[in-house]
Amino acid sequence: MGGAYLRGNPIRSIYQYELLVRLSKEVGFYLAQEFYHYNPSRLPSPAEWVTIRRIRVKDSVNSVWWLSKTPHPARFFRVFAEFYIKFLTDENDTVLDLFAGSNTTGFVAETLQRRWLSFEIDENYLIGSKYRFNDEEID
Repeated sequence: MGGAYLRGNPIRSIYQYELLVRLSKEVGFYLAQEFYHYNPSRLPSPAEWVTIRRIRVKDSVNSVWWLSKTPHPARFFRVFAEFYIKFLTDENDTVLDLFAGSNTTGFVAETLQRRWLSFEIDENYLIGSKYRFNDEEID
């Protein structure tokens, strides 16, 4: 789960931390370890605060890749999902993606013989993610 900035402010949201605490306390989930993706070529964000007003520095630790081939702007390569799914699950286990976006995780889970549940608040991203499951799936 990647971080986000609060719209209109140069400060980060703590939503992902709040969600983790609630899942731990209310559902019984555990945090075993954090993984970071180092991407020195990551686009500066939020651009307004990094490149225009210059009051924030560019992050180099990142959990998403910014590409423009799908309706969702923040997608990551299949190898990331594949690594974690193979590392954390066995065939026929269920993989949960709370922020599906372009549904890379669901696609990879299916190809690895896992069941999966994906949730996405934006219906347009869900519609766009259907293309992952066609014969002409894009990378």
